Amino acid sequence: MGLLAFDRYLAMCCKKDFLHKYRTYYVGVIICIIAWIIVFFAILPLFHFGNIVTFIENKNETVQLKKGVCMLVWSPTNDGEFLFSDSLDFFENLQFSRRVFTGYTFTLGYIIPLIAIWLFYANIIYTVRKQGASSLILNNGIKKRTFKITRLGILIAVIYTFCWLPFWFVQWSIEEGASWTFKHNWLMAISYFAYVLGYFNSVINPFTFITFSNRHKHYGYKSSSNKKVKDKKYRMLLNNQIN
Repeated sequence: MGLLAFDRYLAMCCKKDFLHKYRTYYVGVIICIIAWIIVFFAILPLFHFGNIVTFIENKNETVQLKKGVCMLVWSPTNDGEFLFSDSLDFFENLQFSRRVFTGYTFTLGYIIPLIAIWLFYANIIYTVRKQGASSLILNNGIKKRTFKITRLGILIAVIYTFCWLPFWFVQWSIEEGASWTFKHNWLMAISYFAYVLGYFNSVINPFTFITFSNRHKHYGYKSSSNKKVKDKKYRMLLNNQIN
């Protein structure tokens, strides 16, 4: 979403000479490859520190219960086995590791894209409204097109913000040990609801991007047509005043 917002920003706020020179098919492919490389390196720590940790719980003197769980541990031991009742240091390390990785994924997966989306769409809205306000003849058509692009840009940013906010609310509530997370039914219901919102945002992203692109093309075509008409009327008005 951050890259899509950046693409819309280039299309609507940069000069045409720059767009014709750099906004090409090959440049787009290169940017996509770079984006995938960045994502690959961003998730490498998750694979590097992910380990199967075996918990050993002593039921009695003769019975032991083993349970393997995939966890992110900052400094895993060699054997990966810990006594459930005598592993205070391990659990402190585990809690620290979980917070580090939650903060890491939260920053890369939500905060940075969120800032980029709001920043780029705010610049787009400012540019569109500035162009509309600077028109010599501000008719209702220009006002409506400016309003539609403004509304759609804000809608895209708001949808992304609130579709992924519940997911991270659940994650941080678990990390902080909120009381409601210990109620299994509540935790499952809210977690599934947060997952659905995240998938919903992923589903509607292509449609919002296409709609915004079509609005931009329509706005650009109408603006160029209106500019020619306004320039012609302005020249006629000057000639009449001179005569």
